[in-house]
This record gives sequence, structure tokens and C-alpha cells, in this order.
Amino acid sequence: MVYHFIDGNYLIHRSIHKGQGLTYNGLFTGGAFIFLRVLFSLNNIKNTIVVFDGGHSQKRKKLLESYKVKKELDENFKNQFKITQKILKEILPVLGIAIVQIPEQEADDIIYWLTTKHYQDKSIVHTDDEDYLQLLQWNVKIHRPMKGEFYESVNDFIDKFGYHPKYLALKKALMGDVSDNIPGIKGIGNKRATQIVQEMYKRNLEPEILELIRLLKTKKESWAKRIIQNIEIVERNLKLIDFRFVDLSNLDIKVKFPTFDLISATQKLQKYGFKSLVAKLIDF
Repeated sequence: MVYHFIDGNYLIHRSIHKGQGLTYNGLFTGGAFIFLRVLFSLNNIKNTIVVFDGGHSQKRKKLLESYKVKKELDENFKNQFKITQKILKEILPVLGIAIVQIPEQEADDIIYWLTTKHYQDKSIVHTDDEDYLQLLQWNVKIHRPMKGEFYESVNDFIDKFGYHPKYLALKKALMGDVSDNIPGIKGIGNKRATQIVQEMYKRNLEPEILELIRLLKTKKESWAKRIIQNIEIVERNLKLIDFRFVDLSNLDIKVKFPTFDLISATQKLQKYGFKSLVAKLIDF
């Protein structure tokens, strides 16, 4: 059995941007339409789980107060997000798609936990969020629908980037992550951080702080000394970014798959003017 996972919040954000201008009876429906169109483009959406954020991780907020503190979104976008999520929560269940949302838990943490700790069967994570590439292993594949990329195995990642996906968190810990408002080491960008983890991979050094320091001490460049002098930043960022630091064992995460209802699905899609999607229901 193959399980399909979708980061609902991430896909909603991307869908809203692509669906601007699409309305039905005066209601903004572009976000929901693009979201569902991506969903329907998958070969098979049986055993699909859409996970929504239930809030930001308080554990991460304690590590970094500015974590995910971003410039306030304009009221129009926030309203479009609420409308889109409301429509999806109405339509997804009748399509037989499970929804998971847990207070104060982020979607990516839940998906990590479910794919690596809960389900032993094969899973495909459908998202363009780079962080999820950390999850690549024998039973977890990554599909990036907006980019048209599919990572079947760890080797696919290594062939493209020159290092194992387990080094991705360290790379981002060095350079920081603007999207989550995580500052990195000053002067260390994507190119330098990539070179560092590629060398660690080739030297069979594990993506750990002590191994990183071991490598950096062999360098004479100023950037290497700067990283060592600010190693606590890298250590903190790893705890913010690396899924290995996520522990949801105290949560009883239950996934319930609703029954696909063709009549209700047809009615709800027509309700929002998604007539082009109705014809695709025959494939369910």
C-alpha cells in the first residue's frame, strides 16, 4: 500500500498565488481550484492525507523568538487563505481524503512523524518545500508537483546535488532559512554551504557539529574561522531545521479515511464552479 501526503498550508499558499482572478459567484475560488487540480493530477489519490498547520511549534519559538515571524500578510491574502481552506475542508472528505490538523503542531513535523515512525508502507510526499527532501529513504519518495520533479530514491538526490539528503539540514543551518526567518552565518550562502556538505559527504563525515568543526579546522579561510566562532548558531539552527530533533511520541495521531461519495463530491465541486474537475471523478 502507498500513502500520499500533502502539506496543506504550503500548497494553499502556492495555489492562491497561481489562482488569482478566479472567482465564482463573487467568491474567490482560485486557490481551492489550483489545489484540487494539483491533487487530481496525481496518478492515484487513494490513501491521501492532507496535513494542515495547527500553529507554530512552541519548542522552536523557545529556541528562536523570531522563528517564522514574518511581515504581516495583507488582509486580502489572509481572507483568501481562510476561504480556500474552508472550501477544501468541505470537499476533501467527500473525495475520501483524510485531513490531519493538530494544535501547535506544524504540518511538516506531522508528515515526518507519520512517514518515518507510523507507516511502514511506502509513502509519497507531494510538496515543493525543499525541507521535505530530508525524508528521502527506501520507503519515502518526494514529488515536487510545481517543479515537475520526482525523487524516487536517495540516489536521485545524490546525483543532482552531490551529497546525501541527510546533509540538507546542516546546509540550511549554515546559510539560514529566509522563509522561516532563521538567520545563518553571515557571509555563508547557498554556494558555500553546499560546498561544505559536499566535502563532508565525500569524506564520510557525518552531518554533526563535531564533524563539521573537524573539517573546518583543516581550512585556513576566514569563512571557516567565522563558522567556528559562531558554531552555536549552526547548532541552534540544526535543532530548528533537522527533523531528527522532532519527537511527537506524546501525541496520539489518528488518521481516519472518510468514504468517497461520488454524488456529494459532484455536488460540492459544482457548487464552487469546478466543472472541469467533475469529469475527473470517474478516475477515483
